[in-house]
Amino acid sequence: MANGFNTEFQSLGQLLTGLGYDMSSLTSPGTLFGFGQGQRFEGYDEYFSPFDVQGFEDAQASLRELESNLLGNVNQQFSQQAQGLRQRYSGTMQDIRNQAGQTGLVSGAAGRQRRMASNVGMQEQQSLISGREQGLRGVQENIGRQLGQLEGTLLDFLGSQAQTALQIRSLDPTENMNPTTTYSNTMNPAITGFDYDAFIRGLQGNINIPGGTP
Repeated sequence: MANGFNTEFQSLGQLLTGLGYDMSSLTSPGTLFGFGQGQRFEGYDEYFSPFDVQGFEDAQASLRELESNLLGNVNQQFSQQAQGLRQRYSGTMQDIRNQAGQTGLVSGAAGRQRRMASNVGMQEQQSLISGREQGLRGVQENIGRQLGQLEGTLLDFLGSQAQTALQIRSLDPTENMNPTTTYSNTMNPAITGFDYDAFIRGLQGNINIPGGTP
């Protein structure tokens, strides 16, 4: 995490570099395993589907925007509550002054009332600060879980492409392969299987922020 409670989002390129890959592993995944145009084994492009780069980036952008909104809501709620506390404290102090003027309250008694009001105000302020931190941390944790799910789709994709390559090779250990006659009836084209649009639609409903305003 960076900048307090803001999540550090990594681009696809950064994620791939960390895993030892580059963008070609997403756009032409078969080439990682020697399949595809100009590779050792040609004619297998239909079994290797490219990664939905745009869908991933849109989902990541939506998650970043959601985090910004949620953090903003928590801070706005804190500001409103803190302002209300200041107004109540100011009103209480004014009441003590008015009461002292009207009843002739001795300075010692008035001082005790002011100290009591001050202590109560400090306790309420600390409670607000703790609630704000709890809300911000809740956003952080929930966004982190959602981001983990999103980034996990990249690992799932790379794993599925490797599995597809293994399946093709296992059908002909001699590697004397002919996709039009050997595999058409035994293999199905690879499917990425993750609906990024549904992920985006479900983001708000999947976020539950304790102590904050979702």
